[in-house]
Amino acid sequence: AVDQRRVRQIVRDGFTKLYSAVKSPGYQDTITNEFRLCKKFDMTQFDHLVGWARNSMLMMAMMDYPYPAQFMGKLPAWPVRASCHMMLEEMSRSGDSMRALAVGAGLFYNGTRVANPAFNIYEDFIECADITGCGTGPAATAWDWQCCTEFQLASPSNNVTDMFPPLVWNDQNC
Repeated sequence: AVDQRRVRQIVRDGFTKLYSAVKSPGYQDTITNEFRLCKKFDMTQFDHLVGWARNSMLMMAMMDYPYPAQFMGKLPAWPVRASCHMMLEEMSRSGDSMRALAVGAGLFYNGTRVANPAFNIYEDFIECADITGCGTGPAATAWDWQCCTEFQLASPSNNVTDMFPPLVWNDQNC
């Protein structure tokens, strides 16, 4: 069984460490390496990287089927459980919550589990009005339009009742 409290804390601590890391000298190399980004990280990418990690967790929760799924990416059966195990293993190996967050989030974008992938966060994730994620490609922009015109998925986060960094949701998100 997965220790859900521990995983929740790893994700919280991982995001906290990410927010702190950008205040440290050499943060560009640290974040590039920890998240295995194919392009060197800079602060203009920060919000997108946070969204990339958040989106992966939310998408895996929506695709948490007992069988492998391939319509939103190549995911194993029970991807949330698989991601949790990967984060716990990384914490045992490195003790680094930010690296564990990166490993767990990376499963959504690398469901085939290719060893040592390099992630392009702008190809992997398209930012949109639905903070639960919109997927990639043309479908992402269609969902964005739908989210703002047909229904509203108001799901702010506060890092108290959930494991994600604070994010305000209101009509200005559209």
